Amino acid sequence: MEGRHEEGCEWGTLSETSKTGVYASGLSLPITRMELMAWLAVARLHTHANGPMALRTVLDSTILFPFRLSPVFANRLVAVSNRLDVLRHNSNDDLIFLRHEGG
Repeated sequence: MEGRHEEGCEWGTLSETSKTGVYASGLSLPITRMELMAWLAVARLHTHANGPMALRTVLDSTILFPFRLSPVFANRLVAVSNRLDVLRHNSNDDLIFLRHEGG
């Protein structure tokens, strides 16, 4: 694991603190390209076994560090990915989920 932390410091995504073995987040990489955002959303949903997730939860997910996804409407992600679908939960909270293969 030590090597990964050193690489994170080299790349600027982690920074060392005054405490040995403790790192802070460094640079984050903004993602604005819709296709890449959709691909990362699909990857995030594959790690979540409980079905749909709120779009805001996916976009703000720390599991995607060091990537920072720009705010986007769910229908824009669904339009560029045949692997995503959207369910309107209420007036301002869309849920996104993986579309079933072959269906």
